[in-house]
Amino acid sequence: MKAYRQDFDAIATLVAGDAACAERMALGDITTDSMRTAFAQYAETHEAASSQRCWSTWNVLCTFLYTSELIAANPMPLVGRPKLPKTLPKALPTDSVAALLATLNEDPQRPRRTDWIARDRALILTALLAGLRADELLRANVGDLRRTDDGAVINVHGKGGKDRRIPIEPPLVEVLEHYLDSRASRFPATPTRRPPSSPASASTPPQPRHRASRRASKRSTSAAARWPTWQPGTCTTPRCSAAASRAPASTPSTASSTRS
Repeated sequence: MKAYRQDFDAIATLVAGDAACAERMALGDITTDSMRTAFAQYAETHEAASSQRCWSTWNVLCTFLYTSELIAANPMPLVGRPKLPKTLPKALPTDSVAALLATLNEDPQRPRRTDWIARDRALILTALLAGLRADELLRANVGDLRRTDDGAVINVHGKGGKDRRIPIEPPLVEVLEHYLDSRASRFPATPTRRPPSSPASASTPPQPRHRASRRASKRSTSAAARWPTWQPGTCTTPRCSAAASRAPASTPSTASSTRS
């Protein structure tokens, strides 16, 4: 709230001429020319991100004033705003990847019924190696995985209803197959052939899918606390691939019985 208040005060001061007159600023002072001049002066002493936020703050105010018929038009669409520079995703540091993967192999001191190492390993390695967002992991189904000669392809249901296909290597496929094997062992009463729409992140009933993902990330809380901001899929791939290669192999007969 402090930042928004400062945005209002800064532009009002520039439009009115000084801070004392800003308190007496009239609605008639909000014009295209006055706002353009004020924002041009504001941009000279502020970063692009601050100018963007300030523009949005005043756009909301002017939209309200216009819809309330207090000003003739909203001048903000005609006021230029700086473009934010594009930044590259930050890679997950090697040490953080190692700490994260180490938690997957730790035996919990007090194991619970909901602990499921195979599921946690599949979720975390898929996020690291395939670059899936959290929402994409939750939407993943068994039928989204298609085997190829050199691994597999995951059909990902992304943002805005757009699908994309991500190739994955054989070690990660083995991790996913091991997870499916463990799921068949945990839920023997389920149908022998799972439909393609079956959630890939099935969890112990009545635990919903998003809690399964949360459980996997919670196992690495100590390592995650040391991470900088990072984007999925930007980890140190060789180390992750090595961890995937060391995952227990699956039993083909059991794995095939759980997939469509």
